Amino acid sequence: MTSAHEPRHAWVRLLVLLLVLALLPTSAQAEPPAAPSPGLPPLLGTAGRDLQHSFALPRLRDAPLSGPARQLAELQVGRRAAQIGIDAASAHAAWHLADGAVNAARARLALPSPSAPHLFGGQRVSQLNALLRDRRIDAIRVTSPRLEVDEPLLLDRPKVWLDLGRAELRADGSAHSVRFLARIENASGVTLEGGAFLSGEWGLLVNASRDVTVKAARFDGLQRGGVVATDAAGLVLSRLVLQRLGAAPVLLHGATVDSAVLDNQIVQNRGVSNWNAGIVLSDREAAVTQDPDSLLRDDRFGIKEQRIDKRLRTPRRNVIAFNRVAHNLSSGIYSDGGIRNVFFDNLLEGNAKEGLCLDNGSAANVVAMNVIRLNGKRWGMSDAALKLDFVHRSGRLADGSSAAKTPALSIDNAVHNIVYANQIDRNYGGGVKMVRSAFFNLIGLNVITDNNLGTSDKFHFFGIELGSAVADTHTLDLDYTPSRGNIVFGNVIRGSHYAGIFLGAGSTDNDVFDNTIFGATHWALEQARPQPNSSLNNLSNLPSRNVQAGIDPRLMELTKGRYDSSP
Repeated sequence: MTSAHEPRHAWVRLLVLLLVLALLPTSAQAEPPAAPSPGLPPLLGTAGRDLQHSFALPRLRDAPLSGPARQLAELQVGRRAAQIGIDAASAHAAWHLADGAVNAARARLALPSPSAPHLFGGQRVSQLNALLRDRRIDAIRVTSPRLEVDEPLLLDRPKVWLDLGRAELRADGSAHSVRFLARIENASGVTLEGGAFLSGEWGLLVNASRDVTVKAARFDGLQRGGVVATDAAGLVLSRLVLQRLGAAPVLLHGATVDSAVLDNQIVQNRGVSNWNAGIVLSDREAAVTQDPDSLLRDDRFGIKEQRIDKRLRTPRRNVIAFNRVAHNLSSGIYSDGGIRNVFFDNLLEGNAKEGLCLDNGSAANVVAMNVIRLNGKRWGMSDAALKLDFVHRSGRLADGSSAAKTPALSIDNAVHNIVYANQIDRNYGGGVKMVRSAFFNLIGLNVITDNNLGTSDKFHFFGIELGSAVADTHTLDLDYTPSRGNIVFGNVIRGSHYAGIFLGAGSTDNDVFDNTIFGATHWALEQARPQPNSSLNNLSNLPSRNVQAGIDPRLMELTKGRYDSSP
């Protein structure tokens, strides 16, 4: 006989069983285990780091009562550094902040083009300007192959996108007042893309504007220069070709800040002044919106003198990276008073003058991981240009170039800069040269090879020089003192140099340590005279002059090895 309660108990047992099964992680119900993350690639930036912390460097000798600090306080570059708050931490801070500028630039460059731009097929810039004044239109694509510049192309309102496409811009012969083929002024969020700027004086002015993007354009054969930016914030210049220009291809002037100059080709330009270098940063006061040559004297070569300590509106916190600057008749990059800028991973090759200069008050800049090679031959220079550079009397070599060569990297009246991990190879007038009045710079972990290519019976050159050059002609905007309080560490100096490291007369209180020097023709280290500098653990198979290599005897014990443990 079946109990009357059995069916109810069976249902209860079934419900309990179902509940248990629901809670058990059966193969049909369990989530598959999460696959391990494959990891993400590192963010590619400017490799910012604090060298003092990373390599346990000695403190700079910049205490207020130290000899170098007291001397610097009397110099123009020192007074300006004090006014704007430059100290030993400034370059490290700028280096860390540089990735923000690079990432912001990359994000802006990756933005898609407008989906339905207005198409323009006219032939004259005045027609295009009329369309740009129509505030109902924010995006324009030019379809015509040529634009006659009868008046400057003008972008002066926010968030306009203009694609010039394949259009060639050539100045109309009747447009005598066209200084710039195009002007972006008092605008923000503007994008200018494409176009070939082929005939006229200067290519493009960016003035008093924010977050402007200029990309994929060509500036070729203009009488003067390419892009002039003054008082521009957040400017991005990318994938430009600037070639065969008569003046500076890129000029960052005045309070141009937080900008990025990335992935450009700057080659075969014809200007010979320092201020015609491939990329120029200058804080000189001049009406560059009317005429960039107003920076220069009437000869369009020398600069109008202005004291360093009176120039406070400086190009700062800009990133110059991933550019090729090659075969220009001037320098590759010239910083005339720039502050807290980062020059990273550029290829600077075959320029007639220096690969890169930090001059005239440049402070707290970072020069890192660039390739700087075959610069400084002073090829292609006329007698007139050599006279303006005060080297005509040095004569010419058999190949026709001037006997007076320039280094790969020069530092002149400059403080608290970092030169780190660069490849400095086969330059004509030396590797890194602190010309004079260089204080508290860090020169570390560079590979410096064969930078004595320009040696002759008149000149010889060094891997690293801490100099005290006298004046060719005295100017108001330079001081003429030795170079003091610098740290030179961990550099690999190989191949032909007269001496691996040279310290000029009066260049004292410098720390030179952990460098390796092989292959020099005369000396490992050389001083003009015995003088107080710290030299420690500089490894070489060569003798030194007026200074010791400073090998720590305790290192000899460490090299004997240990035998108290099994391999």
